[in-house]
Amino acid sequence: MYSKGSQVNKMSNYDFTWKIMMLGDADAEKTSLTIRYISGFFLENLKLTIGVDFYSKTTSYDDKKIKLQIWDFGGEERFRFLLHQYCKGANAAFFLYNITIPHTFEHLPDWVQIIREYAGDIPILLVGTNAHLQRQRAITKEQDFQAVRMYNLSGFLEVSALTGYNVEELFDNITELLFDRYRPQTVNKFVRISTNEWNRPFLRKSEEYFDSKSLLLKCLNWIVDKIRKIVKSIKYVIRTNLRG
Repeated sequence: MYSKGSQVNKMSNYDFTWKIMMLGDADAEKTSLTIRYISGFFLENLKLTIGVDFYSKTTSYDDKKIKLQIWDFGGEERFRFLLHQYCKGANAAFFLYNITIPHTFEHLPDWVQIIREYAGDIPILLVGTNAHLQRQRAITKEQDFQAVRMYNLSGFLEVSALTGYNVEELFDNITELLFDRYRPQTVNKFVRISTNEWNRPFLRKSEEYFDSKSLLLKCLNWIVDKIRKIVKSIKYVIRTNLRG
């Protein structure tokens, strides 16, 4: 279930209602991604977002009914002065950039600063759009992971509104993250963690992907070493039997 415009259902009808900001430059494909998620369709030649557009979608997680309020903020700099008003009450934010357009990535520090100042220490996910255009990409994945660490972001994912690649996964990830943060804490079952610690698992996940090649090499070296020892043992047994 989704809608665009004012909130129709009362918040009491949901176990959780979360406000998610879609931020980034005008070329970052924010509206295309939002519409792809709420409708399942890809729309071309969308009009420029003036100020902010509001969407909502009902989802579920762990048998809980959740309403995602998605605020698609206009990416042009002339609307930037309005952002601090819309940041109030936000639970999470996506910073979107187009992997084929460098300047959409370069403005990340400006957006992060505004979010931290007016929305506090909420989770921010770095989202690379147009993932289907890998041959035209201008931003490397190494730059993405460096940005995640440098600005203490909650994670990184590449998506494609055109093909639908990772679109559902993106919103599933933020839903799971927010659920873990805001669900009631139960004594002896859940441990309350500080705002500086709750996003570390996502950073570890990014680092694991970043270091996957080195991890694979270590595994291969370990296997080769074991094989050499086995072969050496077999040769020793054979020589011993021949002598006997």
